[in-house]
Amino acid sequence: MPYILMKVFEECPRRFDLWMHLLTRGRLRKIKEEIATHSIPVGTRVLEIGCGTGSFAALLASRSIQVVGIDTSPDMLSIAREEVSRAGLPGSVEFKRLSALEIEDAFDPETFDCVVNLLVLSEMSDAEIDCVLLQCRQILHSQGRLIVVDEVEPAGLVRRWCLRALRFPIRLLTFLILQAKDLKSANPLRTLLYYVIEFPLMLLTFVVVPPATHPLSRLEERIEQAGFRIVSSQAFLGETMRFLQAERAS
Repeated sequence: MPYILMKVFEECPRRFDLWMHLLTRGRLRKIKEEIATHSIPVGTRVLEIGCGTGSFAALLASRSIQVVGIDTSPDMLSIAREEVSRAGLPGSVEFKRLSALEIEDAFDPETFDCVVNLLVLSEMSDAEIDCVLLQCRQILHSQGRLIVVDEVEPAGLVRRWCLRALRFPIRLLTFLILQAKDLKSANPLRTLLYYVIEFPLMLLTFVVVPPATHPLSRLEERIEQAGFRIVSSQAFLGETMRFLQAERAS
């Protein structure tokens, strides 16, 4: 399931959770509930990277779990603060505008019992992923838990190529939707100039530049190389997504 459509969903942050629920056929919501119920004990201090609308942070806080949520989108953070305030949980959740690559500078070593990454790593380059995993280890207590839910390359060459073939038209559709959004309020002259001059250049960029999101490969191996021990790993949605839990090795 290609999650490049998330870029379109992020343009409508108040409907983001609904769209993701439909896109994952409800599976993502069930995994969030499973994590909150079975993977994170009461009293745990959690860092959620890419907290989005704050719905998962609010779910954790409702179970007496202390949460720090970070995101780079001010719109998402605004909605997240509304979410926890409406749930009567503002004292249990703290939100910060921060990127995943800054967590080592923002938090002291061994600050958290658990770090959660939901659909975050697939938006990063390989070098950024390895850097973030190392930083996650740095801010976790000994035997602290790392939880990752993300898009992965399925096993088998045929499945991988089918996924890649599916992603290209959806990437193109996402690109066209985002471009059309920018033209909604444009005057006719600007629209004409855009399609004559700018759009062909943007289309060329789309073809040449690597996609903003990509299925992860060798995820378990890379997590182990960052200093973690895999506790559990399960695939879902036709092996295109993986729910993985690991502990910081001593």
